[in-house]
Amino acid sequence: MISVGRVALAREKANANEASRFDVLAAREELRAGDILFPVIDGEVVSMFKPRAPDKQLSSGVILSVDSGVSQIGALDVVATNLGQGDGVEVGHILGITKGAERIRDPETRDWLSIPAERAGQ
Repeated sequence: MISVGRVALAREKANANEASRFDVLAAREELRAGDILFPVIDGEVVSMFKPRAPDKQLSSGVILSVDSGVSQIGALDVVATNLGQGDGVEVGHILGITKGAERIRDPETRDWLSIPAERAGQ
């Protein structure tokens, strides 16, 4: 995940058919459609935490972005997910990663084969 700038909410959407309006406060690169906005709450940055398992079973989430790209994720990479405090995730929680099931075509028979989901890491 690469920060490309900062925005501030200028006008919140009034209903589901509208979009909210944001003012650009700073930009290091061009802001594009599809960029993901992450809220900064009270500028809180936690520099010390205790790694641990979540207290309860979490709903499944997805990886939104990885600094180095999603094909190779290492122990020190920053991974952004769609899970947060509202889902029961706290600073220090360690989450499991499952690589989803895939369908591939056999190059010889041209049949479709299924590769089951498998644990990919933590």
